[in-house]
Amino acid sequence: MFIKADVSNPDEVKHYVTKTVEEFGTTEFFQQCRVSGNRKFFLEKTIEEIDQVININLMRTLYGVRYVGGFTNTK
Repeated sequence: MFIKADVSNPDEVKHYVTKTVEEFGTTEFFQQCRVSGNRKFFLEKTIEEIDQVININLMRTLYGVRYVGGFTNTK
């Protein structure tokens, strides 16, 4: 199963977690992959670019744990 989603968008993360549980009944592990093409040094990044890095690298994990955890805690 493959679902294309923007992992920095909580609604899209919730959607693919829900679809996974509908298809397989549960989640046994959780993995997200995202690559950012912006290779500037930190001090060269704009605030918007820094926000994007935080959303991709930190928030995607928190969204995923939140939605996957919601399904695993109900069993």
